[in-house]
Amino acid sequence: MQLEVKKQVEVLLMEYFRQTYPEFPKGRLVPSESPDFILRLKNRTSMGIEITRLYPSDQKFIILPPEDAFIEMKFIDQVKEQISAYYNQPIFVKFLFHTGHNITPSHILSGASMTSVAIRKMLIKTNADFSHLIIQDSELPSFLRAVLILRHLQLETSHWEKANHQGVTNRVSADIINTIQKKDDKIKLYQVKNLQKYWLLIITDQLETTLNVNIGNQITHEKFNSLFHKVFLFELMKARVLQLA
Repeated sequence: MQLEVKKQVEVLLMEYFRQTYPEFPKGRLVPSESPDFILRLKNRTSMGIEITRLYPSDQKFIILPPEDAFIEMKFIDQVKEQISAYYNQPIFVKFLFHTGHNITPSHILSGASMTSVAIRKMLIKTNADFSHLIIQDSELPSFLRAVLILRHLQLETSHWEKANHQGVTNRVSADIINTIQKKDDKIKLYQVKNLQKYWLLIITDQLETTLNVNIGNQITHEKFNSLFHKVFLFELMKARVLQLA
Protein backbone atom coordinates (compact mmCIF):
# COMPACT_ATOMS: atom_id res chain seq x y z
CA MET A 1 0.00 0.00 0.00
CA GLN A 2 1.47 3.35 -1.05
CA LEU A 3 1.03 6.05 1.59
CA GLU A 4 1.08 9.82 1.14
CA VAL A 5 4.19 11.57 2.43
CA LYS A 6 2.59 12.89 5.65
CA LYS A 7 1.31 9.45 6.56
CA GLN A 8 4.69 7.86 5.77
CA VAL A 9 6.27 10.14 8.36
CA GLU A 10 3.53 9.33 10.88
CA VAL A 11 4.11 5.60 10.34
CA LEU A 12 7.84 6.15 10.85
CA LEU A 13 7.37 8.12 14.08
CA MET A 14 4.78 5.69 15.41
CA GLU A 15 7.14 2.77 14.85
CA TYR A 16 9.87 4.75 16.63
CA PHE A 17 7.49 5.21 19.59
CA ARG A 18 6.55 1.52 19.54
CA GLN A 19 10.22 0.53 19.67
CA THR A 20 11.03 3.05 22.42
CA TYR A 21 8.10 2.52 24.79
CA PRO A 22 8.54 -0.94 26.39
CA GLU A 23 4.89 -1.25 27.45
CA PHE A 24 3.49 -0.72 23.96
CA PRO A 25 0.83 -3.44 23.47
CA LYS A 26 1.47 -6.19 20.92
CA GLY A 27 -0.76 -5.98 17.88
CA ARG A 28 -1.08 -4.81 14.30
CA LEU A 29 -0.84 -1.09 13.65
CA VAL A 30 -3.10 0.13 10.87
CA PRO A 31 -2.78 3.69 9.47
CA SER A 32 -6.12 5.48 9.70
CA GLU A 33 -7.69 8.92 10.01
CA SER A 34 -9.30 10.31 13.15
CA PRO A 35 -7.52 8.72 14.95
CA ASP A 36 -4.26 8.43 13.01
CA PHE A 37 -3.71 4.74 13.88
CA ILE A 38 -5.74 1.77 14.99
CA LEU A 39 -3.94 -0.93 16.95
CA ARG A 40 -5.64 -4.28 16.52
CA LEU A 41 -4.83 -6.35 19.60
CA LYS A 42 -4.60 -10.11 19.86
CA ASN A 43 -7.66 -10.30 22.14
CA ARG A 44 -9.75 -8.97 19.21
CA THR A 45 -10.12 -5.52 20.73
CA SER A 46 -8.77 -2.35 19.15
CA MET A 47 -7.42 0.95 20.38
CA GLY A 48 -6.93 4.25 18.59
CA ILE A 49 -3.79 6.36 18.69
CA GLU A 50 -3.79 10.02 17.69
CA ILE A 51 -0.43 11.66 16.99
CA THR A 52 0.26 15.39 17.16
CA ARG A 53 3.14 17.81 17.61
CA LEU A 54 3.98 20.15 20.45
CA TYR A 55 4.32 23.68 19.12
CA PRO A 56 5.72 26.55 21.20
CA SER A 57 3.25 29.39 21.65
CA ASP A 58 5.89 31.99 22.51
CA GLN A 59 6.66 33.27 19.03
CA LYS A 60 9.57 35.50 20.01
CA PHE A 61 11.82 32.44 20.41
CA ILE A 62 11.06 31.02 16.96
CA ILE A 63 12.72 33.28 14.40
CA LEU A 64 16.46 33.10 13.71
CA PRO A 65 18.32 35.92 11.97
CA PRO A 66 17.95 35.26 8.21
CA GLU A 67 21.71 34.82 7.69
CA ASP A 68 21.91 32.13 10.43
CA ALA A 69 18.90 30.26 9.09
CA PHE A 70 20.37 30.37 5.57
CA ILE A 71 23.73 28.96 6.71
CA GLU A 72 22.01 26.15 8.65
CA MET A 73 20.04 25.14 5.56
CA LYS A 74 23.17 25.30 3.39
CA PHE A 75 24.91 23.01 5.86
CA ILE A 76 22.01 20.51 5.87
CA ASP A 77 21.86 20.56 2.06
CA GLN A 78 25.60 19.88 1.89
CA VAL A 79 25.32 16.87 4.23
CA LYS A 80 22.36 15.58 2.22
CA GLU A 81 24.33 15.90 -1.02
CA GLN A 82 27.32 14.02 0.40
CA ILE A 83 25.21 11.20 1.87
CA SER A 84 23.13 10.84 -1.30
CA ALA A 85 26.30 10.13 -3.26
CA TYR A 86 26.84 6.96 -1.19
CA TYR A 87 23.40 5.95 0.08
CA ASN A 88 20.23 5.76 -1.99
CA GLN A 89 17.62 4.50 0.49
CA PRO A 90 15.09 6.94 2.01
CA ILE A 91 16.01 8.18 5.50
CA PHE A 92 14.62 10.67 7.99
CA VAL A 93 17.29 12.96 9.47
CA LYS A 94 17.07 15.72 12.11
CA PHE A 95 19.92 18.05 13.09
CA LEU A 96 19.96 19.57 16.58
CA PHE A 97 22.17 22.67 16.60
CA HIS A 98 23.78 24.21 19.67
CA THR A 99 22.00 27.35 20.83
CA GLY A 100 23.98 30.46 19.96
CA HIS A 101 26.30 28.56 17.62
CA ASN A 102 28.43 30.36 15.09
CA ILE A 103 28.64 28.65 11.69
CA THR A 104 30.54 30.70 9.19
CA PRO A 105 30.42 29.89 5.46
CA SER A 106 33.92 28.44 5.78
CA HIS A 107 32.64 25.89 8.31
CA ILE A 108 29.93 24.48 6.04
CA LEU A 109 32.02 22.14 3.89
CA SER A 110 34.33 20.83 6.62
CA GLY A 111 31.46 20.43 9.09
CA ALA A 112 29.33 18.66 6.49
CA SER A 113 32.17 16.26 5.68
CA MET A 114 32.62 15.35 9.36
CA THR A 115 28.88 14.90 9.83
CA SER A 116 28.37 12.80 6.69
CA VAL A 117 31.20 10.46 7.75
CA ALA A 118 29.50 9.94 11.13
CA ILE A 119 26.12 9.31 9.47
CA ARG A 120 27.56 6.83 6.97
CA LYS A 121 29.29 4.92 9.77
CA MET A 122 25.97 4.57 11.58
CA LEU A 123 24.01 3.58 8.48
CA ILE A 124 26.21 0.59 7.65
CA LYS A 125 25.73 -0.88 11.14
CA THR A 126 22.15 -2.00 10.59
CA ASN A 127 19.88 -3.33 7.86
CA ALA A 128 16.74 -3.93 9.94
CA ASP A 129 13.26 -3.09 8.61
CA PHE A 130 13.20 -0.23 11.12
CA SER A 131 16.11 1.42 12.90
CA HIS A 132 16.77 4.58 14.88
CA LEU A 133 20.25 6.00 15.34
CA ILE A 134 21.32 9.00 17.41
CA ILE A 135 24.77 10.49 16.86
CA GLN A 136 26.07 12.49 19.83
CA ASP A 137 28.12 15.67 19.71
CA SER A 138 31.47 13.95 20.36
CA GLU A 139 31.39 12.71 16.74
CA LEU A 140 30.05 15.95 15.26
CA PRO A 141 31.31 19.49 14.53
CA SER A 142 31.20 21.88 17.48
CA PHE A 143 27.98 23.60 16.36
CA LEU A 144 25.92 20.35 16.41
CA ARG A 145 24.49 18.71 19.53
CA ALA A 146 23.03 15.58 17.94
CA VAL A 147 21.77 14.00 14.73
CA LEU A 148 18.81 11.61 14.61
CA ILE A 149 18.44 9.08 11.77
CA LEU A 150 15.31 6.97 11.26
CA ARG A 151 14.75 4.29 8.63
CA HIS A 152 11.62 2.31 7.78
CA LEU A 153 10.62 0.12 4.84
CA GLN A 154 7.48 2.19 4.28
CA LEU A 155 9.40 5.46 4.01
CA GLU A 156 9.59 6.30 0.31
CA THR A 157 10.89 9.88 0.47
CA SER A 158 13.87 11.18 2.47
CA HIS A 159 13.35 14.02 4.96
CA TRP A 160 16.15 16.30 6.12
CA GLU A 161 15.38 19.04 8.62
CA LYS A 162 16.50 21.06 11.59
CA ALA A 163 15.27 19.92 15.01
CA ASN A 164 13.22 22.45 17.00
CA HIS A 165 12.80 24.57 13.89
CA GLN A 166 9.68 26.05 15.52
CA GLY A 167 11.84 27.38 18.36
CA VAL A 168 11.68 26.83 22.13
CA THR A 169 9.39 28.22 24.80
CA ASN A 170 9.24 29.29 28.43
CA ARG A 171 5.73 27.83 28.69
CA VAL A 172 6.26 24.07 28.27
CA SER A 173 3.51 22.93 30.64
CA ALA A 174 1.04 25.47 29.26
CA ASP A 175 1.77 24.38 25.70
CA ILE A 176 1.24 20.73 26.64
CA ILE A 177 -2.09 21.56 28.29
CA ASN A 178 -3.15 23.54 25.22
CA THR A 179 -2.21 20.65 22.90
CA ILE A 180 -4.15 18.13 24.98
CA GLN A 181 -7.19 20.43 25.10
CA LYS A 182 -7.24 20.82 21.32
CA LYS A 183 -7.28 17.04 20.87
CA ASP A 184 -9.81 16.52 23.68
CA ASP A 185 -12.16 18.85 21.79
CA LYS A 186 -12.06 16.42 18.84
CA ILE A 187 -12.30 13.13 20.70
CA LYS A 188 -15.96 12.64 19.73
CA LEU A 189 -14.77 12.26 16.13
CA TYR A 190 -12.50 9.40 17.20
CA GLN A 191 -15.13 7.73 19.38
CA VAL A 192 -17.36 7.20 16.34
CA LYS A 193 -15.19 4.18 15.51
CA ASN A 194 -16.18 2.53 18.82
CA LEU A 195 -12.67 1.52 19.83
CA GLN A 196 -11.98 0.27 23.33
CA LYS A 197 -9.24 2.75 24.22
CA TYR A 198 -7.71 5.96 22.89
CA TRP A 199 -4.13 7.17 23.32
CA LEU A 200 -2.70 10.58 22.50
CA LEU A 201 0.95 10.80 21.45
CA ILE A 202 2.52 14.28 21.52
CA ILE A 203 5.76 14.52 19.55
CA THR A 204 8.54 17.03 20.17
CA ASP A 205 12.14 17.09 18.96
CA GLN A 206 13.72 17.93 22.31
CA LEU A 207 12.30 19.82 25.26
CA GLU A 208 14.19 23.02 25.85
CA THR A 209 13.54 26.33 27.47
CA THR A 210 15.19 29.71 27.62
CA LEU A 211 14.91 29.51 31.42
CA ASN A 212 17.34 27.62 33.67
CA VAL A 213 14.91 24.94 34.89
CA ASN A 214 14.76 21.14 34.85
CA ILE A 215 11.95 20.56 32.35
CA GLY A 216 11.61 16.87 33.18
CA ASN A 217 10.99 17.64 36.85
CA GLN A 218 8.63 20.45 35.93
CA ILE A 219 6.50 18.13 33.81
CA THR A 220 6.65 15.25 36.32
CA HIS A 221 5.13 17.42 39.06
CA GLU A 222 2.44 18.86 36.78
CA LYS A 223 -1.03 17.29 36.73
CA PHE A 224 -2.34 16.82 33.19
CA ASN A 225 -5.94 15.77 32.56
CA SER A 226 -7.38 14.35 29.35
CA LEU A 227 -10.34 12.47 27.89
CA PHE A 228 -7.82 10.07 26.32
CA HIS A 229 -7.03 6.95 28.33
CA LYS A 230 -3.31 7.71 28.15
CA VAL A 231 -1.27 10.70 26.99
CA PHE A 232 2.44 10.53 26.16
CA LEU A 233 5.13 13.05 25.31
CA PHE A 234 7.85 11.64 23.05
CA GLU A 235 11.20 13.43 22.67
CA LEU A 236 12.61 12.30 19.34
CA MET A 237 16.21 13.47 19.81
CA LYS A 238 16.51 11.65 23.16
CA ALA A 239 14.31 8.63 22.43
CA ARG A 240 12.55 9.45 25.71
CA VAL A 241 8.87 8.81 26.51
CA LEU A 242 7.08 10.61 29.33
CA GLN A 243 3.58 9.52 30.32
CA LEU A 244 1.58 12.63 31.12
CA ALA A 245 -1.85 11.18 31.92
